[in-house]
This record gives sequence, C-alpha cells and structure tokens, in this order.
Amino acid sequence: PVWQRIWDFGNNDNTEDLQGIGTQSIFLTPNNGGGMVLSIFTNGIAGQQVLTAPALPSGGLHQIVWTYDAPSKTGKLYQDGVQVAANTNMTHTLASLGSTMNNWLGHSQYPDADFDGSIAEFRIYDGALSAADVAAHYETGPDPSGRGELLALQLVVRNAMRPGAVQQAQVLAEFQNVSGIDVTAEAGLVFESGDSNILSVNAAGLVTAGTGGSTALTARLAGKSATETVQVIPAEPAVMIHRYPFATDASDSIGGAHGQLVGDAMIDRGEVILSGTKPSYVNLPNGLFSSLTNVTIETWANWKGGGAWQRLFDFGNSSAGEDVQGAADQSFFLTPNNGGGTWLSIFPAGIGGQQAIGAAAIGPNSLRHIVFTYDALAAVGILYVDGTPVGTNANMTYTLADLGPTSNNWLGHSQYVQDADFNGSISEFRIYNGTLAPSEVATNHSVGPDPSGRGALLSLALRGQETMLPGLGQQLQVEGDFENVVGVNLTSESGVTFESASPSLFSVSATGFLNAAGAGSGQGDVTVRYLGRSATRSFQLVPPAPPVLRHRYSFTIDASDSAGGASGTLMGDAAIEDGQVILSGNKPSYVNLPNNLFMNLTDVTLEIWLTWQGGPVWQRIWDFGNNNQPEEDAQGDASFSQSIFLTPNNGGGMVFSIFPNGIANQQVVTGPALTAGAEHHIVWTYSAAAKTARLFVDGAQVGINTAMTHTLASLGSTVNNWLGHSQYVWDADFAGSISEFRVYSGTFLDADVEAHRDAGPDVLPPATPAPRVTFRRGSNVLAVSWPVGPSSFSLESSTQLGTGAAWSEVGGGPVTLNGRNEITIPTSDSARYFRLKH
Repeated sequence: PVWQRIWDFGNNDNTEDLQGIGTQSIFLTPNNGGGMVLSIFTNGIAGQQVLTAPALPSGGLHQIVWTYDAPSKTGKLYQDGVQVAANTNMTHTLASLGSTMNNWLGHSQYPDADFDGSIAEFRIYDGALSAADVAAHYETGPDPSGRGELLALQLVVRNAMRPGAVQQAQVLAEFQNVSGIDVTAEAGLVFESGDSNILSVNAAGLVTAGTGGSTALTARLAGKSATETVQVIPAEPAVMIHRYPFATDASDSIGGAHGQLVGDAMIDRGEVILSGTKPSYVNLPNGLFSSLTNVTIETWANWKGGGAWQRLFDFGNSSAGEDVQGAADQSFFLTPNNGGGTWLSIFPAGIGGQQAIGAAAIGPNSLRHIVFTYDALAAVGILYVDGTPVGTNANMTYTLADLGPTSNNWLGHSQYVQDADFNGSISEFRIYNGTLAPSEVATNHSVGPDPSGRGALLSLALRGQETMLPGLGQQLQVEGDFENVVGVNLTSESGVTFESASPSLFSVSATGFLNAAGAGSGQGDVTVRYLGRSATRSFQLVPPAPPVLRHRYSFTIDASDSAGGASGTLMGDAAIEDGQVILSGNKPSYVNLPNNLFMNLTDVTLEIWLTWQGGPVWQRIWDFGNNNQPEEDAQGDASFSQSIFLTPNNGGGMVFSIFPNGIANQQVVTGPALTAGAEHHIVWTYSAAAKTARLFVDGAQVGINTAMTHTLASLGSTVNNWLGHSQYVWDADFAGSISEFRVYSGTFLDADVEAHRDAGPDVLPPATPAPRVTFRRGSNVLAVSWPVGPSSFSLESSTQLGTGAAWSEVGGGPVTLNGRNEITIPTSDSARYFRLKH
C-alpha cells in the first residue's frame, strides 16, 4: 500500500505509542502514490516542508540519505549515492519538533500500513554529510561488521566487446545478513583475465578489449569467486549501400533505391533545396532499413534556422499511414533544434520508450557534416558534428531493424503533422551497413562531400571577428563554394595557405590562427589562397580605452565610495568586519548601491576581491538591473527586464550574463565554478569596439565572448544595483565576504589584471604597472615573456651590472601569443643580465 513509512519521528493526537493524526513529524514514505516523499512539520501537516522524488523501486536493497544544513536552509535527499531532490528553503529543523515520543522505523503517526520490507542498517549523524560522503557510503554498503559471512559473488559485465573498447566491471555480493552489495571497490577484491592479449583488467575492474577471441574474466574476494566469459569480436568494415549526391535528382548512385522530390524541393548546384514550406522534402523508398543493425548515417546539410522540431531526417511510420503525417508509431529521426538542442531519437513502439542522444543545437547558415554511428554489439550510438563526437548513448539497444517495415522514409519531413518541414539544403546523404570508426568520420569531414562531385572551385570566403584587442587570438575559418556544392569548410584542407599583409599588427599561422601582435591601433589584411582562388579580409586592431577608476568600495567602516561618492547601504544582517563586508546568505544580506550607477558606461571593467562560502546555486556576486516589481529594492522576476549579473556557480559553472531586454536575449561569459573557502580576485572587462568581454579569476582568463554587443549603458536606468542579491526572488543571497569592489571606465589588458592581482585589494597599482616577467627554459633555449599592455616595453641585455653596464635591445623582436610577448634566446650565448625597458 501507499503511504508506508520508512521512518516517522514525532507525535500525534493520541497517547504515546499509539497511532492517530500527526501533530509534529519528520517522515519518509517510499511511495505516496506519486513518488517518494520526505516531510517535516512542527504544527500540523498543513505547514509541512517536503522533498519529493520518484517512487522507490521495490525488490532491491537501497541506500537512502536525508541531509540538512541549517545555515543554508537546505535539505537534500539521496538514493543509492545520487541526489534525487533538494529544498533550499527548508526552515523546519528536527529541534523545532520539540519533544518527540513516537520515534518509529516502519510505523506511521497516522493509521497507515506498516513498512513491508527489511532494513539492513539505520544511522543518525550530527552534521550534514557531503555528496562525496554519501557516494562513498553507498559504495561501502551497510557496516561490514553487520553483513555476516560472504556467501556468493556476482560479476556483472557485458559479454561481447569490440577491440579497444573499455567497460567497468561490477561485482555484487550476497552476505548472510544482506544481499546485493556493490563490492567493486572493496579492499581485497582481485580481478583476473584468462588471456591478457584478448582482455586486460586493472585492479579497479576496468576492462579493456584487445585482439579478437574469447576468454574468462574472474573476480575473487574472501575465498569466493565469480567468472564470466567475454568475447572480443572485431567489427566488420562499414560499406556504403546508399548514396544520394543530388547531382540532378534524388537518385541513389550506389544502391538504386531512388528517392523522389516532393512539393517545391528542387536541385541546385549539387544540393537539394528544401524551403521549409510544406510540402518540401525527399521521399526515400519503403523498407530501406529493415535489415540494418550496425549502421552509419552520414550527411552534409545547411540548416537555415526557423522553428523547433524540424526534421533533417525521419524514417518510420505515422498513425495516418503511408505518405501522410500524423503521429509517429515508429521513428528514427534527427532534429537540428528541439528548442533546447540537437536531438536524435529512435523508438519502435511509441515515443514514450524512445532512446535518444542530445547535443548543443546545430548552428544555422553553415554547411555541417553530421554523422550517426551505431554498433549493436556494444549498444553504443554516437552523434558527430564536423568530425567531432558531440553526444553518446552507451545503452542504446534499439536498432533500425527493430522499426520493422517503414513506409515513410523522409529527408526534411516529420512523422508528426504539427512539425515544420526542414528549411535549408542537403548536399549529400549516405547510408552504410556497418559502423564508421571515429578516424573514418574525421577523414570524411576533412574531405567533405565527395571531391570528385564538388566540381570546380568558384569562390572562397574568409571568416573571423574583424575587431581585435592587442595580444588576443582567434581561429579563422575558410569556406569554399564549388560548382556542385557550397559552404564547404576548407580550413584544414591540404593546400590552403594564409598570408598577413601587416605581420607587425597581425600574425597568422599555417593553420589560420590569427594573433593580434601589435600594441597600438591599425588595420591589416589577411589573405587565404586555395586552388587558384583567394579571399581577403580586413582586421582592425583596437587598443582598449585606458581604465579610469570611477567607484571604489573598500568596506573599511561602511559601504562608502571613496572614488566617486556613490556610497552604498548595508542591508539586512550585512556587517563590516576587518575591512570586509560579511554577507550571511540569509535574506536580506547584501549591499545596495545607488541607482543608475552604470548608465553611461560602454567600455568598462568590474573588479572584486571576495571569499565565497559555497551553498545553493545561482547566488549572486553582483546583480545590477531591474525586475518586474513596481517598487524599487524588491526582488521579483527579471526574465523580461534588464540585468548584468555574476553567479559563482549556476550548477554547471560560473556565469556572467547581461541582457537589456529579457534573459532570452542574454549574452554570457562562462568559466569553471568558483571554489569556495578561499579569497579570489575576479575581473570582468569589456571593450565595445572589439565586442570582447573577458572574465579573469586570480589573474588567469577563464572565459571570453568575442561577439558581445550588449553594454552596461544599453541596460538604461537601473534601480536595483546589488552586491550579493539577485533580481530573482527565488535565488539565495551570497554567502561569504567581499573585501573590495571597483568600477572602471575603460578596459583591462592582461598586464593590468596581473598587476592588480599582485597588489591585492588594499593598494591601487600605478597607472602603468610593471609587467611580470616569466622565464621558461627549453631545449637549448631560454624563453622570456611578459604580458601585452597599453604601454610598450623592450627586452634589453647586458653582460654586467653597475656603472659598467652596457644595455642593448635583444634582437629579433617578440612574438605575441595569447596576450603575452615572448623572445627566445639560445642558452649557448654568454652569460647576460636582462631587463624590460619602458
């Protein structure tokens, strides 16, 4: 029955040791009819605070952990070592239950059924276990001293592998008092392979397939063993069985399974053009995939954008029958964007049982090489874009043959009537019987649609960010239009050459990496050449506006601005202590800065020294903007307002975001999540002319966006300019301390960031900081480097110091790469002293 209790600690309206109606309780039920629920209430269930998760599966041993951290008001629920639920606003504590006299395992305060099952161990800790502790306890299992004698082992492993494939073996143990315990990481467990040439296994149970053959894999522990036979089976070479080059029609040049152009689909220069206006697609023959298990689907396509759920391909059957859209009964499809990303899906019996691969959305208006490979033996599907794996499903058991006879095999058309047709072009579509290897996919990407079918090269295009800051670099892209196919990526093609007309401003490598080598301003052309064609693009070197300090908050006694007079206000329990503002994370706890602090800033730098104490995601280091609340200084929802914010961790990393007209149009810079418990120096700096925003942590660049067009001035009037507080009401306040916050008009370069990091929060470095020089010894050379800055320095040397010193500039000049100047000096030269001269 539902509502059984794993535990229920509290009181009810009856006398002690009797069930009734709960008055105070913390309970956990494995299934309330909708899922597993943990509930705590101090004055009747109407005021309960809960954590919900999927219902606990029956029939197996499970580890369940509930942790609670009072300072962050966060309760977490774990199942089998994995967090399944969290509540970041849980204010009820066990202590707030008061005196409890009905503390039961398996019994409810209410007249619910008792728990039907077994409990191997129950523990209570003073303090919240970390996620790592929970995972470690799950791996260990119930206390070994209570397990009893080891009765048997079970070795869990896939019994067939491809050469070079890797899998993790798992060992489960049955003890006298408990079963199903994972002992894979248990001390004393030993793995053995019957033939290390066929199969190798390390001490942790990681199995690697070698040459073809069959051998035994054994696990031993405490006198017990378990053995499984594993076959290593080489894959058959992939053979192309259908090829649609779209030279003049939808003919299959290899397999004879010719397609038909439907609606306004048309052939133009070796591509099929699909308008996106129904009907506009290619109809391939019925039953094209009925015998395929191992398979590769390969295509070159240019998506022009538009609505979500368009289909690049969709092979299957619809509820409306042959050649008619409806709802999908069986389908294998790929959409370039389902609203969240690229999505490949296969289902032989309704979409509810689909197996899928997701990846980042494929960008529009560029020819992309898209490949799906599937190995039935390994049950692995891999999605590639432009030769690189972007998504993998390592437990994909459905094959194309499982779809059965398919009568709607469409390029650019969906089984679902509500989906738009594909808007774009397809240059080539191929089907292989077998699985292409990653190296084969990469080779095909480099070659592009079959060169023999490209025709003559008509033109080249050179693409890249036209404005650059000194010391920064970018990878240029080369695209070619041929007689029969357009938009082919030729960047890495053999024979492509690059040349800079102004190497003192812009240097370019043989592979097309462009570096802004100069320190001043100027314009330079870069030319690419291939097969007698060329393309030239002009690049602008834009020196940043020199930084000028506008606001400085040192938090010595309050939130005064010692530079600009725009003093802030401490809110809630925010307090000054030892030259820092202490923010507890308990709302309200933040610094309120004056309105319209950033209205006229375009080139800008924000600099802060802080210590984050961790806690819930989406806390704000700063958030300057507005939200949907009419009153100033109130949190709400900024989804359709304006904001520039920085969060130390959004659950995936540190994120800087700016949006002047709703978060749907945000532009971001991302980096690794900020580490908690240590002071960090963080700098965000922006150049409007170069459209470049950079994020630094402790002197090192961790993120960059070279296409950022939003400026602080574009936010307009801002009335909620907060340190440690979010425009969104559901986000927690910042938990930690801030030593200093500064706002500059102008843009920092690497030398500025390094100088400020070295000086620390209490000192303003000079306007022209001395650069930090780095020496790196290589094979017979000494590399001397220093950061590019707004002021130029030259490297000089002398054989002695003092009054007899004769300093001269080291010849050759520096090479600039990744924001640093570098000169390489042979170590065979005589001993010398070096200095930087401004």
